Amino acid sequence: MDQLLNLIYQIEKEKKKPKEGPFLEVSEITKKMARAYEWIRNAIEIREEHLLRRAAIERIIRRQIFVEEKKRIDAKEVLLELIRAGYLKNSSISETEVPKFQEKVEILLPLIDDLEISSSPKIFNFFASILSYEFEKTIDEVFFKKEKLLANFCFSKLKPLIKSYPKDITQKENDLLLYLSILKIIFKSDEAILKNYLFFSWFDDLKKKSKETIDQLKINRIKVIEQIEKYLSSPYFPKYQTFVKKYKICFWLYFEALEELAILSESKSEFYQKVESREKVLKAIKRIYLRKIDKTSKKMKRVIFRSIIFLLFTKTILALILEYPYEKYLEKNINYFSLLTNIFFHPICLIFFGISSFKTQNQLETIQNSIEEMFFEKKPKKNILPSKISRPSGVGNFVLRTLWTISFIFIWFLIIKILIIIKFNLISIVLFVVFLSLVFYLGWRAQNLKRELILKEKETFLGIIALFFALPIIKLGEWISRKFSKYNIFIYILDFLIESPFKFVLKFLEKWIFYTKEKKEEIEI
Repeated sequence: MDQLLNLIYQIEKEKKKPKEGPFLEVSEITKKMARAYEWIRNAIEIREEHLLRRAAIERIIRRQIFVEEKKRIDAKEVLLELIRAGYLKNSSISETEVPKFQEKVEILLPLIDDLEISSSPKIFNFFASILSYEFEKTIDEVFFKKEKLLANFCFSKLKPLIKSYPKDITQKENDLLLYLSILKIIFKSDEAILKNYLFFSWFDDLKKKSKETIDQLKINRIKVIEQIEKYLSSPYFPKYQTFVKKYKICFWLYFEALEELAILSESKSEFYQKVESREKVLKAIKRIYLRKIDKTSKKMKRVIFRSIIFLLFTKTILALILEYPYEKYLEKNINYFSLLTNIFFHPICLIFFGISSFKTQNQLETIQNSIEEMFFEKKPKKNILPSKISRPSGVGNFVLRTLWTISFIFIWFLIIKILIIIKFNLISIVLFVVFLSLVFYLGWRAQNLKRELILKEKETFLGIIALFFALPIIKLGEWISRKFSKYNIFIYILDFLIESPFKFVLKFLEKWIFYTKEKKEEIEI
């Protein structure tokens, strides 16, 4: 805990030492063009805002591997592209820092230098994924050092609250699944970050470039990847995530309270005194919670707006290339009602999710009581109760799954029946169903931003009924979203057919601009 408090105080109070030049810089003209492209690219992909830069790094690395067919990743070029796209500021990275990023490449390069790209896409994709997070950590080392300490702190608080876990997993597996759940739920890490954590927790000595470790990994590359994927697809993993989810708002508010108290303290000793004071911590939590409600509303609007752009873009194209030709040439009759409904109904529905009020309820006192018990009491009393991680099996589970399947079929049968009555054709029905489920899923995710501010949600009879009808639609949307992110044809077109030539043009244009400026300065001299 002392190490964590020291780091938080250091980050908030000490100014960063000025970096030595020269710096990596790009033209403002190409930067505006690249940022416009990046905005369009991100609008058609469903991803958390704080993960966009890491995803962009992975995309750049994958393009260098698969499109430009490079085995040796150019770290400097990756950083320049990030600056052009607006993920880093001009002059924020010194030329002297580039070798640190290239070193990350050199650590992983020996593991793939003997492979052909065309014959091992899975392995190259995996290493591009974990390398992207190594770049991300290097960009802001202090931030990620703090995040690691915070994750360890969460683990130390949550592990004692697990009363029991299934007998068919070991203590080590229990700890690992709990830690992965902390990263995923509290810090909102994506799959690439979890893969990175598992890989380097197993092969930490790889950073020392141990020949024995490299040779061992080369032999077992596929097995290692499959073992990592096995952990992330474990049937117990969702159980641990559900357990962690109950406490995430407490950790969020407590960590932000520590940062605020560090800013308000004149000295380290004063900061320590404030952290130990229940009254001061709880007052800070109250201020932060009220601000968080306002920030969440603004973030929710941004998420809804991005989702609407995504829907309009994909649906309009699909209507033009699938629905319109199908009706014109096969049905011999254009149903403009179904065509326009499939373009505009779902975005309007999503707008409703955005403007509909969702009360966070008066949770402040409950949250404060839980935080008080979790961080100031030796043992939890009533608000923080130990949990049992149960096995997802048994007769009762089979009955519930059967009932769930029946309700799922019933809800979708009802929706499709209505569409048939109002004379939707096969293509129109498929598109309507796909995008209705996506709308409900995206809307649920947007509303979940406010739901995250609630420790204990009050249940109502009408709410349970509404959830019964909505859940099958949401679950289908979640499944489609997961599959769509892997096989999104629009993203494939942008990444492999448009982005590569576009970035080549930008690089050429940038060199031409800098060359012109250089010649202009020579004339003025």
